[in-house]
Amino acid sequence: MSETMRSGENVIREAAHAGEKPMREARRMAAETTSAMAGAAEGAAEMIRNNGEAVAERLQEAGALWSELAQDAMRQNVETAQNLMRCRTLADFMEVQSNWMRRSLDNFLGRGARLSELSARLAIDAMTRMSRIEERRAR
Repeated sequence: MSETMRSGENVIREAAHAGEKPMREARRMAAETTSAMAGAAEGAAEMIRNNGEAVAERLQEAGALWSELAQDAMRQNVETAQNLMRCRTLADFMEVQSNWMRRSLDNFLGRGARLSELSARLAIDAMTRMSRIEERRAR
């Protein structure tokens, strides 16, 4: 074999060895990135699962409150209609109407306060869970 061919083979071998180090580094970085992405995906899935359950519970509770409000309003409207039919004077009519307005407003405001508390709890729960997940991810 000629000297030129031997030096060409040596150059190829050296180039191959020189290329191994960057390839190992690239593989290591790819593995670290994959691991970090898997951890982030796991954290996101946990957040969705935990918040999904909390959101579902709170939405179910809110739906029950709105249902109660509608049922009470319907019952009060029927009672008021019956009372209006029994009215003999304008004073009776005004009293029935003012009682209906007062009860309806009290009912709505009472349930509205509960809905506000529920919304606040939902927001606080979600923020608390998100901060816990972020703390775990930062460790």
